Amino acid sequence: MASGQTRSLVVNLKDNKTIDTYNALSLSMLIPNGFNVGNQALQLSDKWGDPLYALGDIDQNRNIRMAIASATELPGQGVDELFTLDLKADENTTPDVYFIKLKNILLEYATKGKDRPDDVTMHINLYKLGDDDKNGMVLADDATRVINYILTGQADDGINIMLADMNDDKVIDVFDVMKMITYILKAKLPHNVLAQTRTTDSLAYENLSLYCYHEGITISIPAPQRFTSFQFDIELSDDIEMNGVSLLNSSTGHLIQFSRNEDNSYRVVGLSLENSQLASTTDNKLIGLDIPHIQKIAIKNAIFVTQQGKITYFNNKEMEIAPDNNSSQQESIYDISGRKMPTDRRKLHKGVYIINNKKVVIK
Repeated sequence: MASGQTRSLVVNLKDNKTIDTYNALSLSMLIPNGFNVGNQALQLSDKWGDPLYALGDIDQNRNIRMAIASATELPGQGVDELFTLDLKADENTTPDVYFIKLKNILLEYATKGKDRPDDVTMHINLYKLGDDDKNGMVLADDATRVINYILTGQADDGINIMLADMNDDKVIDVFDVMKMITYILKAKLPHNVLAQTRTTDSLAYENLSLYCYHEGITISIPAPQRFTSFQFDIELSDDIEMNGVSLLNSSTGHLIQFSRNEDNSYRVVGLSLENSQLASTTDNKLIGLDIPHIQKIAIKNAIFVTQQGKITYFNNKEMEIAPDNNSSQQESIYDISGRKMPTDRRKLHKGVYIINNKKVVIK
């Protein structure tokens, strides 16, 4: 787990006494400094039936007591997820190996009296939030791995998704990347690193606009200079391909990348490694999509992030392109010998062509 995150500590019952049953459990747990009980506290296995239970506070010696009792008999051989206790590591807790000890364990039987198992010691590896390769440092390559994961959905290069989830909302997106970049630039986590989640910010949505032009689609949003990064998904008609994505304003230092995830689905990510803002434009047109012969497009799951780490969500947007608009997208295509070719590049054989005065390789 990572500093500032909450994770579940799951305790299972494993025993060789296959004929015995348990009705009650009590124990004390030694919690290390820098850890506290999370909001969900104690959660019990449904095999307890309808139990009575109590969970105390952490005392001055860092011990916490708990007791569970039920008329339902638990099988002696084993119970998965006997109970679950949520533990939260404070944001300033130093990454290291920490130990949790279960002590004074008492199992009470329905008819067999009592049993006192040995103490149990467990360890927790605590890492820096954002250190997704667990090398002890948060560096630019950590952010690069997260970007690749967002684009492809593949957890390769040894990325640890838990450590990449900077706001602990169980979703990896450009917001997490920008939190990571802020940490890299300032050598400390933003004070509200875990406060901004999709759940708390999902009520405010804005609208984006789509415009057709001779090489594809332009995306416009209100006041783009508010933001430093963005992410959205594109769905196209079958057999239509997107050739490229670009920023239409004079923003410098911004990277914009896209990946084809399915036959007609793409993901686009744009960000600045310096966390700089996007440049303003007079018409708010921000992004150009190079999509020849487009027929239909849908923009979905669009989020934009400010320098301060605030997320703005945009409503999904769909648009169908009328045939008259498609006719204005006729391309000028010649082979390398200068011969005029069909205007639909999908009908071309493999080779090198001059399309709209640019050299293009058809594969």
